Amino acid sequence: MSEKACEYRREVAEAHKRCACDFVVTACGKGNLSYESRPLFRHSHRMRGGALAKLLIGIPVGFLVLLALSFAFFEGRKAYWDWRVKQSCEKEGGIKVYEVVTLDAATYDSMRDKFGAFSVPSKKHALNAPVFETSMQTEIRRWNPAVWRSEYSIYRAADGKLLGTYTSFSRVGGDLLAFHESSFSCARPAINPTDAIIRRAEENRK
Repeated sequence: MSEKACEYRREVAEAHKRCACDFVVTACGKGNLSYESRPLFRHSHRMRGGALAKLLIGIPVGFLVLLALSFAFFEGRKAYWDWRVKQSCEKEGGIKVYEVVTLDAATYDSMRDKFGAFSVPSKKHALNAPVFETSMQTEIRRWNPAVWRSEYSIYRAADGKLLGTYTSFSRVGGDLLAFHESSFSCARPAINPTDAIIRRAEENRK
């Protein structure tokens, strides 16, 4: 075959390569020209392989980004409600004493629980006790996180006068993932609220 014909065959082979085919010239010269043509998708394979690699990398990266954003959202929300609780504690929380009541030693000791600690009964169970307590919990946010206001009050049984109160605020939960829910509340007072309102009279010593 002439050189011109051989050159033509090479151009055809190049055209086949550009259209995702492989035209292989196995012999070219003065003798016979032999060749084979077969479809080949090497370029499209490379494209699909690259897309698959990007997908495999992108899925875990996207998951980590989503996890980081979720964590930031939940932690930011907890921080906001902790700030609200702290502000409420500073404004309304703590012990307020309106009148200190002193009980004689016998009465005071009769109101101790089985562990020996002084305990103020509820109004329902006060019977002949000189004082009784009430407690009230006000829901500020129902869940995720749950936030509430707690108020503990002591009254004199004889005339129903309010002797003192202890108010606290709390936040529980709101975590993204946690085996034990986190919490935040007002700082514990230096003295027990009951001890700040009710005192035991010292017996006279001879």
